[in-house]
Amino acid sequence: MMDVPAQRSAGESLSASLRRAVLGGLTAWQVVVIAAALTSPLALPTGLVVAVHLVLPVLAVIGLRERRAIPVILAVAVGFTVLDLRAAVGVNDVFTLATIWTMNLIALGPGLLLGGRRGGLVGGAVCVGIMSVATALIHPEWEPLLLSTPVTGAAIVVAAGYLTGYLHRFVDQADRQAEAAAEAHHELAVSTAAGREAAETARVMHDTAINTLAAVASGGAAVEDVALVRARCQRDVVAMEQLAGGSGIEYTSVSLADIGAGAGVAVRRFGLTGDALDQLRADVPETVSRALRGAADEAVRNAERHAGIDTVDVTVSYAGGELTVVIADQGRGFDGRIPPGHGLSGSVLGRVQDAGAAAEITSRPGHGTVVTLRWSAPAASPEVDEAGAAAVVEGIRSTACWAWAVGVVAVGIGIDLVNRPGEWSQNYSALAVVAVVAGMSWWLARRGELPGWWIAVIVGSVPTVFVLGLAAIGFGDDRPFRWQALMVTPVLVILLVVVRGRRPLDLAWAALGLAIVIACVVLGRRDPDLIALVLVGAAPQIGVFSGWAIFNGIVGRIVREAEVARQAAARDRATIATQDMVRSARSRWQQAGLSEALETLRTIASGSADPRDPQVQRRCAGEERFLRQVMLLSPDVLHLGPWLARALAAAREQGVELTVRTGDLDAPGSAAAELLGEIVLGRVVAQPGGSSLTVGLFASEDGRARLLIVGSVEGPMNALPETWHAVQQKLGDQELLEITWPRGTRVTG
Repeated sequence: MMDVPAQRSAGESLSASLRRAVLGGLTAWQVVVIAAALTSPLALPTGLVVAVHLVLPVLAVIGLRERRAIPVILAVAVGFTVLDLRAAVGVNDVFTLATIWTMNLIALGPGLLLGGRRGGLVGGAVCVGIMSVATALIHPEWEPLLLSTPVTGAAIVVAAGYLTGYLHRFVDQADRQAEAAAEAHHELAVSTAAGREAAETARVMHDTAINTLAAVASGGAAVEDVALVRARCQRDVVAMEQLAGGSGIEYTSVSLADIGAGAGVAVRRFGLTGDALDQLRADVPETVSRALRGAADEAVRNAERHAGIDTVDVTVSYAGGELTVVIADQGRGFDGRIPPGHGLSGSVLGRVQDAGAAAEITSRPGHGTVVTLRWSAPAASPEVDEAGAAAVVEGIRSTACWAWAVGVVAVGIGIDLVNRPGEWSQNYSALAVVAVVAGMSWWLARRGELPGWWIAVIVGSVPTVFVLGLAAIGFGDDRPFRWQALMVTPVLVILLVVVRGRRPLDLAWAALGLAIVIACVVLGRRDPDLIALVLVGAAPQIGVFSGWAIFNGIVGRIVREAEVARQAAARDRATIATQDMVRSARSRWQQAGLSEALETLRTIASGSADPRDPQVQRRCAGEERFLRQVMLLSPDVLHLGPWLARALAAAREQGVELTVRTGDLDAPGSAAAELLGEIVLGRVVAQPGGSSLTVGLFASEDGRARLLIVGSVEGPMNALPETWHAVQQKLGDQELLEITWPRGTRVTG
């Protein structure tokens, strides 16, 4: 049994992307904390604080490789934050602002890293609770922070839970849709491949045993060369023995060098020969070579039987990745019309089409026939369904973008309502700008690409929101720890995810950089310490956006890798299922009972029977008719086919003339096939010898399938599923059984 590789779902891809983005952002943030520690007065040794923060990047690398380490990393980060609180001196110091933002990032972590809303909320609550208690115990004099820390942390925890929950709901739906599409594709691929294999088996039977039996049955010139007839029978015995054993026909030669070998006409060969043809095996798939060889052989045999000639020309050429095989004769020709069925239609046209090649047959009465077979090397197929992967990636990115904008605005409003009850601040102005930009961008994006004028508005809103955020803390004079520095990130993320091209995002960063420089210059003249404050306050914006950029890139790669693995697993599952289905399709020949036909061919091949004997010829005619009945069962009737073949065998043994008409409609699964097959078999057995029985399987306009059985005697009836209906009635001296069921409804058990 083939091992099917493990496959990663879109939800797992999302979790992996978030983990890398958050841990990457947390690692980058340590640079800001260390810089703040080196430039601020501390109550603990600076070297100790710096050394502690150099440990987190190492732990983050471990967390990228081992998901189970995430809770430990969060616990260590909380412990280091408590140490930072102990090291901090003043509430308005730069290091204190960096520590507060560390607490905010940690509050964000559980929701994004632990997976599941409950785990994120519980983990976030524990982290925020510990840090809030530590703040109160270590710095009870920092009265404004005693309320701000738990409120801000709780808001972030809830927002992170909302964000991840929303994203996971989206990707779960994407997973379900992908699974449904994959299942439909899987069933189609399996049935198509198995149907082609069943059709090819029927063609081989037609081109070998059935044609040989028909030739012997016709007598005359077809059996004059007894040695040739015995050789053909021996070849056909080998093929039928393989098929009767259930292994399928083994094709010992697919070389195009000996097309028409063993035919009763001379074959003149042109074009590629010898070594040149052998080299084609490396460029042409075996299935294609086999199909072209089989079709060409049948074209030669067809010329032998019908063209009235003794010479056929075969030309093989290969140039520019296109293989061409031409079989031409100068015989009597025909009007060019090709009736459906086997012969030219099935054994030539159908065979090459199933292999991805093309065939053209041209003929005119009195001007011979030309059969042209062509196969072109297909372009390299992509390793992954790029459209499907791109849709999932785009969905995750855009969903996360809009959810982030909603979360930042909602959390920002909540924080200011608690921290500044009854007060107006410029934070509300900044959040209003963000809300308008996000809402309008979402509305326009649903209708196509964002227009240029609106992109210019988005770019201009970036420095505007930054300046309004600074104004909300009195440009550094009014409790800097209340600075909601993340307000600008939703606008930057919209430019990253929604707007096409890098130029607008680059312009926005240039504008933000200019605003930061101007703020440092202007505020630095008033107080040099404010320069560090501005830079540390700007760092979360850069850090969070960097995390977003990491997420944006990683999610594409991870989803693509997951899609590659999923499709590889789907191919392997299809291969396994196809093998099972092919074995089932081949079993129709086993169920039909090939022993009598085999024995007939064996006696001729061994010399025990003379193909010129009229009694032998009549026996061959009977076996040919029976095998043609089995062959006429559509190769697409994969589930019910073996049962119908078994019914044909039982009817022959019983002396009942059984007529089967199915088209391409099949039973909905193996369980339904068994149920219907047992009913058909029961009716066959119930009929008296010499009577007739007709079985038809049809699709009706009301969306139901119908099985009709008409015979002279009523047979046994099995219990049917609830959605199935049966009607038994008498029509003259015939008994009619009609069974209907909803198409596509499977039967279990």
